[in-house]
Amino acid sequence: MKTINFNLLGVVDAYNRCIKEGNTVWEEKHLETIKKVLDILPHGSGIDCKWCFEYLEKSVIMSNSFHVMDENGYYDGYIDFNIVLDTTKRDTFGDMVFKIVGRFRKYQDIKDYLYDMFNTWFSDIDKIENIENM
Repeated sequence: MKTINFNLLGVVDAYNRCIKEGNTVWEEKHLETIKKVLDILPHGSGIDCKWCFEYLEKSVIMSNSFHVMDENGYYDGYIDFNIVLDTTKRDTFGDMVFKIVGRFRKYQDIKDYLYDMFNTWFSDIDKIENIENM
C-alpha cells in the first residue's frame, strides 16, 4: 500500500521526466494530478490561504500561510510557510523527506504542529483514492 507522499513522489518524478522529454500531453495530465493534491491539502485551523505549488529540479515546494493567534486569543498576523519535499532523498519507507520552512519567530510551536499534521497527512493511505477518483 502506498502513502500519499509516495504517490505524489511518482507523479512529480513523471512530471519532471515529461518536462525534460518535451511530452506536453502527459506533462499536463501529471500537473492535473498535482493540482488535485493541492485541492485536498489541509485547510482551516489556521491554514486559511490558497495553496501554491512550485517545482524545482530537486524539490517540490507547497506554500501557504498560517493565521496565528496571540496568548489572548486575538489574531496576530500570518506566517508564510513552505513545505519543501526533497525529491532526491527518501526515508526508510521510500517516501520523500520534507521540511517546514518559514519565519515562525515566537511561534516555533506552530512549526512543530504543522510538521506533525503534514507527516500524518502524507502518510494517510485513504487520500489516494480521493485523488484518483476526482
